[in-house]
Amino acid sequence: MTNFLLVALFAIAVYYWYRRRTTPAPRVTAAESLRQTRYGELIGFKDRNGLLCWQGIPFAAPPINELRWKAPRPPAPWQGVREALAPGNKPAQVGSATGGFKKADHGKPAGSEDCLYLNIWAPEKPAKKLPVMVWIYGGGNAAGAADIPAYNIPYFAAAGDVVVVTFNYRLGILGWFYHSALAASADNPEDASGNYGTLDCVQALRWVKENIAVFGGDPNNITVFGESAGGINTLSMLLVPQARGLFHKAIAQSAITTCYSLDEAQNYSDDLIAGHEHSSKEVINLLLQQQGLAVDSDAARRLQDSMDESAIRQFLCGLRADELLSPFNKVVMGMYQSPRPIADGAVFPTCSWHEAFADPALHYSVPLMIGANRDEFKLFLAGDTDDYVDMRFGVLPTPKDPERYQRDARYLSDLWRASAVDEIAQRLVVHNTAATYAYRFDWDDWPRLPFMNLPELVGASHGVEIMFMFGLVAERPWLRYLLGGRRFTEMQQLSEAMRQYWITFASTGTPNTANNNSLAQWTPWPSSERSTDITLLLLDTPLATSSHMVRDIISIADIRKNLLADPLISSNPDELRRMYARLFIYGIQGRYWDSIPYPGLEQYQAGGAERHWAEACRPALKP
Repeated sequence: MTNFLLVALFAIAVYYWYRRRTTPAPRVTAAESLRQTRYGELIGFKDRNGLLCWQGIPFAAPPINELRWKAPRPPAPWQGVREALAPGNKPAQVGSATGGFKKADHGKPAGSEDCLYLNIWAPEKPAKKLPVMVWIYGGGNAAGAADIPAYNIPYFAAAGDVVVVTFNYRLGILGWFYHSALAASADNPEDASGNYGTLDCVQALRWVKENIAVFGGDPNNITVFGESAGGINTLSMLLVPQARGLFHKAIAQSAITTCYSLDEAQNYSDDLIAGHEHSSKEVINLLLQQQGLAVDSDAARRLQDSMDESAIRQFLCGLRADELLSPFNKVVMGMYQSPRPIADGAVFPTCSWHEAFADPALHYSVPLMIGANRDEFKLFLAGDTDDYVDMRFGVLPTPKDPERYQRDARYLSDLWRASAVDEIAQRLVVHNTAATYAYRFDWDDWPRLPFMNLPELVGASHGVEIMFMFGLVAERPWLRYLLGGRRFTEMQQLSEAMRQYWITFASTGTPNTANNNSLAQWTPWPSSERSTDITLLLLDTPLATSSHMVRDIISIADIRKNLLADPLISSNPDELRRMYARLFIYGIQGRYWDSIPYPGLEQYQAGGAERHWAEACRPALKP
C-alpha cells in the first residue's frame, strides 16, 4: 500500500506540474508569419519549437441557421489582417475529456455549431515546398476536437520538413443526420446526404489544396491521416467522390468500417426494415417529448407521423444545439451512438465498405498505410463494470474473470483488425497499383503498479500508439523517473521510429528511408497469397528485435470458424449466442449477418435482422 500511495502522490504532482506547464502563455504575432490566402491576410505566431503557427482559420462558412444540416460552404472573405493566434470553437458535443473540456463541462452540452476552423504548423523558411499532413482527430465521430493536448502537433511537426494541418468537423447528429424532410429541401445531393461531418473533412482538404502553398506546403503532396474516428474519416476520403484529387496519400489508424443505410438512419426501430436506436425518427420522438409536445413515445410517434415535411424541418431547425444533444443518455467519454456514416449514394456508396474497396470504380487509389493495435478492445472492456471488471477501492478496474477477459478481448480485437486492416488490404491489392502498407502496434510494456496489471488489463489497446506517434513520452524526460531508464529509452526509440515512418511515407509514398538502417524495412502487402509472403510490420520494443515484418492475416470468416470451434464457447449455447452477436451483429466493426448467418437462425435473416435476432436470443444476448 505504501508503494501505491507514493505512486499516486507522484502522479498527482506530475499532473499539476503539467497543467501549469501547458497553460498557454499570451501569444504575440510574428511579423514573419504574415500570409495572403484566397480569403484574406493572416498573421500567426511562433510556437515553442520555433515553428510558425496559425490557429482558428475559418475553412468554411459557419454551419448555423439555414446552413445547419447542409454541406459546408466556402468561408466569407475578410478585410484587413486576421490574427490567427488561438484555436477556433470546439464542435458542439457532450462535454468530456475526449473533447478537451474542463471537468465542470463534462456531461453537459458544450462547444459550438460555429466550429469549422483549422490550424497550421510550418517551418519558418523552408528551402522547398514541403509535404503536407492533415490530421483528423478521433472520438467516435461524436466527441473530440483538433486542439486537445494528446495531439502534440508541435513535437510531431518539428521532427522533419513537413507542414501539419488539423481541423474541426461537425460531430454526432449535427454531423451525420438523415431525414427525408431535410433531404426534400436540399439544394444539391450533398445537402441531402446526411453526411455533413464527412463533407466538412472534404472542405478542409479543399481549403488546404487551394491555400497551403503560401504556408510552404506542396498542394500536390498532401497526406490525410487519423486515428479511431479519424481513421474512419480517413478511409472515408478514399470512398467519397468529392474528395478525389484533394489528397495523395492516406494513413488510417484503428479505423472502423461500419456504415448505415438510409433506412437504418431514418426508420423507427420497430419498422420492418429496422432503424437504428437513435435514427432520425427515434431522435425526433425523444425531442418531441423533451419539448413537452408529447407525453410518451406513442404520442410522440403519432404526432410525428401527422407532421408534414415542412413542420418537421421547422421543428428541428428551431432547436438549439444543446437541445438537440439532450436525448442522449448513454454517453461514455462524450460519445453516444447514432448512425454515421450514411450510405446515401451521393457521398458514400450504397454497398458495404469492403465491397467498395474491392471495386476500383468505387474508391480512390492512393498509397495507403493502415493498421490497428493488437489489443484494441481492451480499452472498452476495462470500462465495462457490468460484464468484465470490478472496481477495486472504487477506482481500480480488475477483471472479474481474467481468462474470459483475455479471451473476449482477443476475439473482439482480432475482428477489429480483420475488418479495418486485413480485409481491406486483401481487396485493395487485387486491382490497385498504389501500395498498401499494414502494421500492428504491439507495445504493452506498462510499468507494474500495485493492484493493477496494466499489461493484461490494457495491453496494446485502442489509442495507445497516439502517445508514441506524437511524442507524449519522448518529449518529457522527467518520465524516466516514473517509467524507469530502460523502458523510457525504448519508448523514445519506438516513438522516433513511428514518427519517421509516418513522415517519410507522407513525403515519398513509402515509409522506408535509405539513410536509416536501424529501422526495419517495411514492405507493402503482397498481391499474391503464397504462404511465405510477409504482410505487416509489428511495432514494439525493443526496436531492434521486436519491430519486424511478419506474415499474419486475419479474416472475418476465420474468426467465425474459430469461435464456433472454441470448446469453451461452443459448449455453452448462451455464451456462444452472446459472443456471436457481439462480434457479427452488434459489433462496432460492422454487421455481418448476411454473409455469416448463425446456424439455425437463418429464418431471421430478412427484414429487421437485428431486432429478430434479439428476440430469438433473449435473455442471453447483450448488445
